[in-house]
Amino acid sequence: MKKKSKAGTIVLTIFAVLFAAALGVYIYFGAYYKSHFYRGTTLNGMDVSNLEAADVQKKLADSVKPYQLTLKELDGKSEVIKAADAGVVYTGDISKVRELKAAQNGRWWLLGIFEPNDLKMDVETSYDLPKAEAAIRALACLDPANVTLPKDASIKETETYYEIEPEVEGNQVNRRELYDLVETALSEASDQPGEVDLVAEDCYLHPKVRSTDERLNRKMEQLNSYLDVDVDYVFGDDVEKINAAVVKTFLKEDAGGDIYLDEDSVKELVGTWADKYNTYRKPLEFTTHSGREITVPGGNYGRLMNQDETVSDVLEAIEEGESGEREASWKYDAMGWSNGGITGTYVEVSIDDQHLWCYKDGDLVIDTDVVTGKLTADRKTERGVFRITYKKSPAVLGSYEKQGYESPVKYWCPFNGGQGLHDANWRGSFGGTIYKNSGSHGCVNIPPRNMPAIYETVSKGTAVVVY
Repeated sequence: MKKKSKAGTIVLTIFAVLFAAALGVYIYFGAYYKSHFYRGTTLNGMDVSNLEAADVQKKLADSVKPYQLTLKELDGKSEVIKAADAGVVYTGDISKVRELKAAQNGRWWLLGIFEPNDLKMDVETSYDLPKAEAAIRALACLDPANVTLPKDASIKETETYYEIEPEVEGNQVNRRELYDLVETALSEASDQPGEVDLVAEDCYLHPKVRSTDERLNRKMEQLNSYLDVDVDYVFGDDVEKINAAVVKTFLKEDAGGDIYLDEDSVKELVGTWADKYNTYRKPLEFTTHSGREITVPGGNYGRLMNQDETVSDVLEAIEEGESGEREASWKYDAMGWSNGGITGTYVEVSIDDQHLWCYKDGDLVIDTDVVTGKLTADRKTERGVFRITYKKSPAVLGSYEKQGYESPVKYWCPFNGGQGLHDANWRGSFGGTIYKNSGSHGCVNIPPRNMPAIYETVSKGTAVVVY
């Protein structure tokens, strides 16, 4: 019995030792796999078995170094921008790698190493813009020696008629699109090579006019029929006609006996239109809220014809044999043609009455007492017709450094440099003769309760009549 008991004790002792050893091994590897990825783990197809987060981070960084962007070009050509050329580097945060590792619970490592561990993670990168732009500039497709410029189809004169000379397609790359495409691709660079197909993306400049262009063909025919035009340029209730009788005054004969359309003659006519219809910076006839007709000094509101564009439009109408109504082009336009061009939505300010009226689509939205600028040369509110430059809410007017004051306001609508419409919560009253001794610095001060309705009504370009 003693021998059996002794043998049993030995067996138990061995078993305990083996169990303790196995437990120690399990605990050791549990601690090990708390900071190391399981054996057999891949990240984006890259083996990261038994690696710590810092090692994986380095492998990710190294995986980006071979990156290259291939540009597929016309005629089967291609060029490559390498990671080093564009300063492409890995910028991923190691915390994301640690999160992946944390998801592999080290306590259950024995089960984990026998399960598939194919992990995925976005490979974040950045690129060096100056380097990238330098690499783009160095591309062979931008070398002038390799570039054939596109050329529009055109009309050429033969001995007896005009014919169309076909366009040249060329191979000139659209630089702006090229930069955008390459920089977009580089911003998405990863551990896999990239590609930009310039042909598929149509990153080339093309002739704007082809031999099949209807306008070009029409123009060829119109060289002998300039008088096939009957256009009315509409200016409110007035009409300026471009018809055969007018066009005849534009036709000239050159030394070779050919007839051409004299652009200077068109410019001269358009100049008379501008003199007649321009109102920008000119005094405007305006009917006030009370029906009184007044003349308001010119401001930054009114019509100013874009004579170059209008001349181009007239030439186009003649060359294409147009008919019907057209409009001149304007650098600055007005809200209408009646009432000095001040109709629809506008703001009326009377300095003498210290009152404001705000209209929307011809209907009065609100009227209110106001306080305008103090009657000194440096603070008076300028009289004239202006346009709202922009809107801002909230805003701070002035600065201690320049003006010696700062005035926070909730609503700000400038219309004449530093002068504008705004609420003035520091004033206890409005209207009357306050402005004479305690006026603003040129702005139109408006009661805070009334300013929101005005702010919601006006927009950039809205007329402000100050008289």
